[in-house]
Amino acid sequence: MGGRDARVTPNPAEKVRVESRFFPLGPDDPRMVASYPLHARLGAGGMGNVYLAFTPGGRAIAIKVVRPEFAADEEFRRRFRQEIAAAQRVQGLYTATVVDADADAPTPWMATAYVAGPSLQQAVAGQGPFAASMVFRLTGAVAEALSTIHAARLIHRDLKPSNVLLAADGPRVIDFGIAWAADVTAVTRPGVRVGTPAFMSPEQVRGRPATPATDVFALGQLAVYAATGRPAFGEGLEAALLYRILNESPDLDGCPPALRDLAARCLAKDAEARPDLAEIIEVARAESGDPTPDLAGSWLPDALAATLPAYDPVRPPEERPATPEPGTAGARPAPAASPQPPTIAPHASPPAASPASPPVTPHASPATLPVAGPPPRRGVPTGAVVGIAAASVIGTAVVVGALTSGPGGHGPGPTSSSAPTSGAAVAGSGGSPATAPTPAPTATYLQEFTGVRFTLPGGGCFTNGFDFDEQGPTVNTDVSGAAGMPLEYIGCGFGSPSIQVHAGEVAMVTGDLDGAACETAVTRQPAGGGPSFSELRRGAEMCYMNDDRVVFMKLVARSPSSYALTWTATSWSRPKSG
Repeated sequence: MGGRDARVTPNPAEKVRVESRFFPLGPDDPRMVASYPLHARLGAGGMGNVYLAFTPGGRAIAIKVVRPEFAADEEFRRRFRQEIAAAQRVQGLYTATVVDADADAPTPWMATAYVAGPSLQQAVAGQGPFAASMVFRLTGAVAEALSTIHAARLIHRDLKPSNVLLAADGPRVIDFGIAWAADVTAVTRPGVRVGTPAFMSPEQVRGRPATPATDVFALGQLAVYAATGRPAFGEGLEAALLYRILNESPDLDGCPPALRDLAARCLAKDAEARPDLAEIIEVARAESGDPTPDLAGSWLPDALAATLPAYDPVRPPEERPATPEPGTAGARPAPAASPQPPTIAPHASPPAASPASPPVTPHASPATLPVAGPPPRRGVPTGAVVGIAAASVIGTAVVVGALTSGPGGHGPGPTSSSAPTSGAAVAGSGGSPATAPTPAPTATYLQEFTGVRFTLPGGGCFTNGFDFDEQGPTVNTDVSGAAGMPLEYIGCGFGSPSIQVHAGEVAMVTGDLDGAACETAVTRQPAGGGPSFSELRRGAEMCYMNDDRVVFMKLVARSPSSYALTWTATSWSRPKSG
């Protein structure tokens, strides 16, 4: 991320608050989860603790680890397995992307993209209520996130201020710990309440099944909280709070006049009377003061935006030990006299409790978090994915985008590549290109096509799926067809559209790379969920890799009005092992 060296320092009170995002690991915290070294603790919830880690390419991730006392509970493990499956089915601009997971490990865990920003709860507590325009932008973006969740046949059920994180490019809805598939009829145990009392809907209070309208009620609560700094039905004793939710009108004093009507309709006792998400998105867009709002870099108040750099967990230069450290996967067993902190290994018995506590890491700022060597590279899980909710999509086009040859056409025939192009560079995490290392010239990459031009047309609410085969790119603008493709370019009104990666990996690069250099770039510097429109400038270069091929892409045109992106692509087949 550019500008990391020019951090904005908030006032001392704000600095204490935002730096509490990172807590040092304690003696009972693991130091490894599978192949990921842990660097700090981010928080704790009903299911377990959340830790900060990094992918091999340096992208920050949040790893949720189930509490050991629950890991042996089959019902709890089943619920966590559902959580992983649910999160993998939700692929949207305003939800945290799943990076890796293991529901069958002795201590189950799930890793999602780290969101560099405070929760709505923290922001309102520290900065006060938001202005009306920001409340509408927040409401529209969260409504879009819920549309994506509902399109995956899920209901969040626990939408609240602490489950909405505020990043520079828009909010992210997180925590699907109690988001069950809508077609599951009996998941919750008798006597177990699903939801947070202050933000529960009347049907949840009565113990009735949740529907998408349940999340609309919570969204109304969220909007009132952002505008006033308090829940719409107040606080206090749980019994009194639940009574007010069932029997009294919401307290909308202090809400901007334009928000009152929308909030009152969202908070209707009758679920059928609540507006649908598509209508909420349209109202929010109209009331935000900008018909085509671009949240990136502009949507947060200056005082709140100034705190964001302290949430950026910059990893120091890697320190690779000559031999494996004790307590990590693949290391020699440590002597009995020197017990190590626990390690959560995949599909292995949980480690015995350490008889002696290791020293607690001193509290570190995000810029100086302790670092271990990078873990072995892991693939991003693949699976069924869905696009924007049908309610948010109007007039989608049909099937394949037109392809035209670039200056080189399809080329004269297969050519080979066994080393990266001289001077090629991989875009580093700080925005400055880092020279791509040269792999051993032993593998042969056969060129499939070169300079083929294709366009992702964008639009209003859109889902553009795309893929590559040996003939060239394929583009699908139909929502149902695009949902099954490994790459999607999606957007809907609020925020900056982005490329979502469901199979394979991408990396932003600099220089005309060949097949070998592209593979090296993706291996060393994966871009995780893919870049957003606001991050892509004309001339931007990106490598994509899957099991069969590597593709070098260059952006030759972009349209700020329609969000259309036009690329040229060159592809090589990957060498087959054996």
